[in-house]
Amino acid sequence: MGYPVCLLEDTVSFLWSNLMVKILLGAAIVVAVVGQVEGKQGGDTACSQIENYPGRSAVYECRPGLSTVYLWNNTGKKFYATLTTDVPAQAWLTVEGDVETLKTLPVKLGAPVVLGPGAFMAIGNGSGLVYIDSKVKSLVSIAWDHAPTH
Repeated sequence: MGYPVCLLEDTVSFLWSNLMVKILLGAAIVVAVVGQVEGKQGGDTACSQIENYPGRSAVYECRPGLSTVYLWNNTGKKFYATLTTDVPAQAWLTVEGDVETLKTLPVKLGAPVVLGPGAFMAIGNGSGLVYIDSKVKSLVSIAWDHAPTH
């Protein structure tokens, strides 16, 4: 009967030993550092929708860093769109489901479109996933219009 008690005492003493405390503390530090590095390197944040008038216009607020805006055309009609920001930013247009980081965007999608007051991105089919990189919080304005029929 002394064996289980002895095993329990050894386990408890190991859990509270200096070695175990150091191992747990080291693991917590590694997890925290890796989480911070991964959070800064990649990942994007979806912009918050402020206003939406379906098929006409929308306004989004994007946080600093890499953000995304998803445009869709669910009308069945031919549309085109223009997208601009209130501050200088860079943007890339891709398809829904594409997953990129700030490092892979220029490699896979090419040079960015420069956005800002007076500068816009034209989107021929009125839909897609737009990655936006800005150093500060930005407002993104989108306007849709019917494509001319010929």
